[in-house]
Amino acid sequence: MDALATSARLTMTKPDTDLPHDVLLSDDFAHHHVRASGDWPAHDTAPVPFDGGAAVITPFRMGVAHNLDELQDVLEQENFRVLPLESTGSLEKGVGPACLVAAFHSRTLYPMEDAAELVSRLVTQLSMDGHNQSDVGYALRVVDVLIHVPVAVLTDFEPQLQALQSLPAEMAARLNVLPLMREGEVLMVALAEPIDAEQQHLIRFVTQCRVVAVLAAAGDVQHAIGRCYASHSDSDELESLAISEMETGSEEEELRVWSEAELLARQAPIVRLVSNLLADAVSRRASDIHIRPGQKTFEVLFRINGTLVPVRRLRRALLPPVVGRIKILASMNSSEHRLPQDGRIRINENGAGIDLRISIIPSQFGESVVIRVLARTADMRSLDAIGFEAADLARLRDLLRRSMGIVLVTGPTGSGKTTTLYAALQEVVRQNVNIITVEDPIEYELDNVIQIQINPVIDFSFPKALRHILRHDPDVILIGEMRDYETAKIAVESALTGHLVFSTLHTNDAPSALVRLIEMGVEPYLIRSAVIGVLAQRLVRTNCTHCREVEPVDTLMRTNLDIGPEDVFWRGKGCDRCHGTGFSGRQAIYELLVMDKQLAERVDVGVSADVYRDSALASRMHSLPANGIKLARTGVVSLAEIYRACM
Repeated sequence: MDALATSARLTMTKPDTDLPHDVLLSDDFAHHHVRASGDWPAHDTAPVPFDGGAAVITPFRMGVAHNLDELQDVLEQENFRVLPLESTGSLEKGVGPACLVAAFHSRTLYPMEDAAELVSRLVTQLSMDGHNQSDVGYALRVVDVLIHVPVAVLTDFEPQLQALQSLPAEMAARLNVLPLMREGEVLMVALAEPIDAEQQHLIRFVTQCRVVAVLAAAGDVQHAIGRCYASHSDSDELESLAISEMETGSEEEELRVWSEAELLARQAPIVRLVSNLLADAVSRRASDIHIRPGQKTFEVLFRINGTLVPVRRLRRALLPPVVGRIKILASMNSSEHRLPQDGRIRINENGAGIDLRISIIPSQFGESVVIRVLARTADMRSLDAIGFEAADLARLRDLLRRSMGIVLVTGPTGSGKTTTLYAALQEVVRQNVNIITVEDPIEYELDNVIQIQINPVIDFSFPKALRHILRHDPDVILIGEMRDYETAKIAVESALTGHLVFSTLHTNDAPSALVRLIEMGVEPYLIRSAVIGVLAQRLVRTNCTHCREVEPVDTLMRTNLDIGPEDVFWRGKGCDRCHGTGFSGRQAIYELLVMDKQLAERVDVGVSADVYRDSALASRMHSLPANGIKLARTGVVSLAEIYRACM
C-alpha cells in the first residue's frame, strides 16, 4: 500500500503530456492567460494559521469551487480540466464500472485529499468489495485522471440561465446532472457518477451541444437541481401573472386587490413559489424565513447560522397572494389584513417532519411574515459538541446525575437554550429513568421520552399539564419555559418532592435567574432548596476561515472589556464562501452557576444580581464575557461579536 501511495504521489505532482488525464480531459472553459504577480484570485492562498505555521492548502488549490467565478478561476490553472462525457466510457473500459463509480464517489466526498490519499482510500474500498490485487493498477489509473477534474460544491451555486435552459428539468433530475455553464455549443454539467453511452447520446441530442463535466456530490446535485430549476422557472410564470399593482386608494380598491390576491393564492405559480421557498429554507438549514415588504418590492431572507441572508427580491404586487398562500397553509383568516395573526404548518421534506411557526403582522407596505423552521428530527448535539470546557462540563454532568432539583438554562430567544436542554436530556436518558417533557412547541423528537405539546386553544397550559404528569410517575421533567408564577411554583414543588426538573428562563445572565424567580413570587427559601444550577448562554457567530483578517478594536471596547492594547483579535472580512458576511457557523459561550452553601445563604428578597454574581465568581464560575474573550483570543470569533453578545 505504501508503495502504491508513493507511486501516486510521484505521478501526480506535475502534469505530464504522457499521462492519461492529458488525453482524456479537455481545455474547454479554460481561458488560460498569463497573470501578473499579485493578480491571483483572493482565495488562492489561505490565511496563515494562528500558531504561525505554513499556510494551509486551500480548496481552490485542490480544484474545489463554490460558484461560477471560482470554477472559472480553477479551470484557468493548468492543473485542472473538464471531463468530456465520452471519456467516461474510455475510463470504464480500462478500469471497470465498479472502480470508476467508487473513484467518482471518493473524489467528490473527499475533495481535499491528494492523489496518494485517494488511491489508498480507493484500493481499500475495492479490497473490501472483493476485488483482487490486479485492480490496484486501476485505482492508480482512474485517480490520475479524476484528481485533475474540479469538484463543484453546489450548496449555493447559481448556474447560468442559458445552461439551465439547455436541458429540461425532468431530464436533469432523471439523469442526476446539473447544467452549469454554456459557451457556444459546449455545455458543462455537474455529475456525481458516470452515465452510460445511451444517456450521453440523449443529452447531446436534446442540448445539441458537446457535453463536458465537473464532479459534485450526489446529494448536492439532487438538491441543486430542484433549487436552481425552481428558482428560474417560477420567475417567468410569476411575471406573466396579471396582478394589479398595490396602490394606496379607496377602501373599495383595496378590497378588490385583496380579493384578487385570494384567488391568485390558489394558482399554480404562487403555490409553487411558496413551496419552493419553504423547501429551499429547509435544505439550507435556515432557522427562520423573513418576508419583508418594501415600497416597490418585497424581500425574502433566510436566517442561517444567526445571520440574515437575502434570497430573493420580488415585485410588491406578488406580496398579497404569497401571504395569502401562507395563510391558507396555516389555516389562518385569509380575509384579515389589519390585525396580527399566528399559525403553524406541518410539512414533510425528504421524509422528515418539519414544523413551521407563522407570525404575520401588518406594516406600512403590507403584511410582514416571519416563519420559524423547526426540524423535529434534526441531528441533535451532545454536551461534548456544544463547546463546554472540561471543568465546566464535569460540573454540569454532576448536576445531571442528581435525583432532584431544578436546572435552569437562560438567555434571549435564539441563544440555543433548547439545544442545550435536549443535549442534557440525552445524557439523562441513559440512566433508564422516566422522562416527561411539556413543551410549546416540541422542537425535537426523542426516543424513550414522553413529550407533551401544550395547546392554549383548549386551555391546556403548562400548569395544567404539570399537575397531571406528576401523577404519571416521572423521574425527570422538562418544562419548555417558566412563564408565570403557577408554572414556577409547580416546578419548585416537583423538585422538592424528588424530581429532577429542567426549564428555561429569559434573563440576561445566570445570577439574574434567581432575581427573576423571586420577582415571579417564588419564596427565597424554596429557591435555596430547589435550584441546583443555572446555565446562561449566548450564540456567537464564528469567523469565516477563508477571509479572516486582523480586527481593528477601538479603545472604548478594549476599556469596557478590560483588554490591553497588545492583544490581537481576528474577524471575517467577507467573501463568496460566507456570502460577504464574514461569518460561518455559530459557537456557544456560557456561564455556569452552581448553587452552593455560600450562594444559597445570600438568596433573599431585595438582593441584587451583582451580589449573587460575586458569590458565584468566588466559587469557580467564569462569566459570559470572560468565556467570550477567551474564545476570541483563539481567533474563532471576533471581539466585536463577543461585545455584541455580552454587553
